Amino acid sequence: MRRLVGIILAVGLTAVLVLPARPVKAQERRYFERLEERPSAAWMMVDTLAFRPAGLVTTIGGVGLFAGTLPITLATGTSGCAMEAFIERPARWTFQRRLGRRGYGRSFWLP
Repeated sequence: MRRLVGIILAVGLTAVLVLPARPVKAQERRYFERLEERPSAAWMMVDTLAFRPAGLVTTIGGVGLFAGTLPITLATGTSGCAMEAFIERPARWTFQRRLGRRGYGRSFWLP
């Protein structure tokens, strides 16, 4: 009986340690496949001259919106969600996105 319990624990521990590595490897492969797709120079220039400044304006406007809605969001307990929507997402899109990347997927962010 003890031996059976030991085998079950060993198999369970092995499964817990090995199985989570498979999705991580798949995600890593997808991340590097997306990085190999190089944006064109024209798209990088449009991103630099138009979309980054628009993102900066959106981030600054989001700070104003967050400050304006702060009394309501504090009362309802949703200030964290409001901060993410109004400030964090536009700021990440503006400052952490790789140059020329169009999407909002995880593979577009700088490490």
